[in-house]
Amino acid sequence: MSQVLKVVPFTSIPDATFWHELTRKTLNIYKLDDTPTPLWGYFYSGKALLYSPRFHLDSHSFDEIPETVGTVVRGTLFNYSRLEDFKKSDKSAILNSICDEIWADISSENVFEDPSLVNRFFLLCYANIKKYKYYYWFCFPALILSEDSIVYQHIMPITEYLPAPNLKTLIDSFSALHYKQRTFFVIDLITGTAHPLHGWQDLVREEKLVVGYCDPCGNPHAPGWPIRNVVATILCHCSPYVQTVDIVCYREEWKSGVCMVEHGIVVCGLKVFSLVDINRPLKIVGWERNVKNKLAWRVLDLSSTLDPKKIAETACFINLSLMKWRLLPSLDIDKLFAVKCLIIGAGTLGCNVSRCLLAWGITHVTFVDNGKVSLSNPTRQTLFDFKDSMQGGKCKAYAAAEALKRIYPNCQSRGYEITVPMPGHAIAIDEVDSTLKDFKLLEELVIEHDAIFLLTDSRESRWLPTVLCQAHDKICMNAALGFDSFVVMRHGNYDTPIKKRLSCYFCSDVVAPVNSFESRTLDQQCTVTRPGLSFIASALTVELFVSFIQYPESNEVEETPLGIVPHQIRGFLSLYNLLISRGEAFSNCVACSEKVLQAFRDNKEELLLKCCNDALYLEEITELAYTKENIDQFFLDSDLDDNKED
Repeated sequence: MSQVLKVVPFTSIPDATFWHELTRKTLNIYKLDDTPTPLWGYFYSGKALLYSPRFHLDSHSFDEIPETVGTVVRGTLFNYSRLEDFKKSDKSAILNSICDEIWADISSENVFEDPSLVNRFFLLCYANIKKYKYYYWFCFPALILSEDSIVYQHIMPITEYLPAPNLKTLIDSFSALHYKQRTFFVIDLITGTAHPLHGWQDLVREEKLVVGYCDPCGNPHAPGWPIRNVVATILCHCSPYVQTVDIVCYREEWKSGVCMVEHGIVVCGLKVFSLVDINRPLKIVGWERNVKNKLAWRVLDLSSTLDPKKIAETACFINLSLMKWRLLPSLDIDKLFAVKCLIIGAGTLGCNVSRCLLAWGITHVTFVDNGKVSLSNPTRQTLFDFKDSMQGGKCKAYAAAEALKRIYPNCQSRGYEITVPMPGHAIAIDEVDSTLKDFKLLEELVIEHDAIFLLTDSRESRWLPTVLCQAHDKICMNAALGFDSFVVMRHGNYDTPIKKRLSCYFCSDVVAPVNSFESRTLDQQCTVTRPGLSFIASALTVELFVSFIQYPESNEVEETPLGIVPHQIRGFLSLYNLLISRGEAFSNCVACSEKVLQAFRDNKEELLLKCCNDALYLEEITELAYTKENIDQFFLDSDLDDNKED
């Protein structure tokens, strides 16, 4: 009883190297239109049992003759420059055009000289090379000459169809064929020998012909997709000389260097009818279905594997991965990647701290500074170069953010040109609005970030950020430089009781910060330090910060996998010495005391303006003025007692 043959369609497998090569060519303006471009694909015969035939493309698909051990299939690429052009392309017209070419080759003598013309493919593609996102649709055109053109009697294993000696002959003779002839060939049933297609008439036996083709399918009950055009070729040329055809679905499998074809099948008893009244195919099929089994294009996102920025993300932080793997299994890398850091002061310390943060995998870094890059900066401030200092100089915050992105493009770096309001720096009436605007923006940035680094070049410029960190309970890291000494510290958290809370930068002072610029001489207007000091202080600042966020509950003298987590580190380069110390919060501190924070909560803008215009206002609200009077009176009384004794 005759039955209609079921055929297993192709599944396209373009690997990453294909898309990488397409991206490279696209970047070089590689036919970004619907101009047909030659392409090659290939498949292996009968490799995946019970699975769809796998059709492969790789970087060699653009070569003139690809180097592959599989069966080569010629194709055409239509690469569009716009997504709209890809979606609106006349896909039916393209399919009909390709099928006309196939039909012309099949119905002529061309197919006998080059049987690989029987099966082809084409690919419609739009490559978004900025996001490494690809829209594509494969088509494997198949000609249907009649609704019942593939009517056969039965399917049987090749091992039952050919005896063992004939199978061995078939394998050897197939290997001797030219690679184009292997696509579609004829078989001598008596000997099992494979012959080129052009000698088919000599192998007709009693109006029966045996043909073979490389079958990519491994299904034991159905042939693969190429059989459709093989049948079209048979119907076009074999009538009226042949009544029936047996089609050998040739499937190779190599084991220990030995070729076997046991998985091959034979479609027996294919009926051949006349094509006198048929000038071209009645039906054309071939579009590949997407993952939802619908006739639509596919979308592939390869940003994680092809985007250089993504590759850099893996490569740049391999040191952290190796550290966690071998040396520090408890290291929480995700915590490092997630933390957001605000650097106030994009000078020598700010540049070096940001570079060190980047090395620890901390990529969300924001800079605040109101200075310009001067000609003297690039030799000391590592994020700037000579170009940044030209034409008056770029804003340091902007230049630093841009430099970090050049170093690591995935870095989420921003810069803000903000003048930090400072105690003792009087604010003119016409500057009040701009000052309050800078203050609000600075407060928003403090709230937005997890950790704030105070790296400015004056004591008073650190006051407002210290107050903001305490008011909003943020991690605050502080580093300050002398000529050959430095201090690095972390401020205590406001939620900690005052008797146990660690001190801030201002807790050791009994005077309010004032305008230190008024009394500076020319040599004091720049931070004069030994060149190596900032590198040491910056590194210790970041290492202390990383240790703290990894083990925030640890005592400063408690050993952690990263060592101790101290409160303060003071360094003296002249002695090559480090001193670790601990300080407790001062209840009358001008920055972190409850009196200042309560005044900030009551009316922050009023507090700011009064502190800027009156340097002694902070001493009044914290009662430091009263403390200073008592201290002065104490020393005065001591002097009087000494005089009496004399």
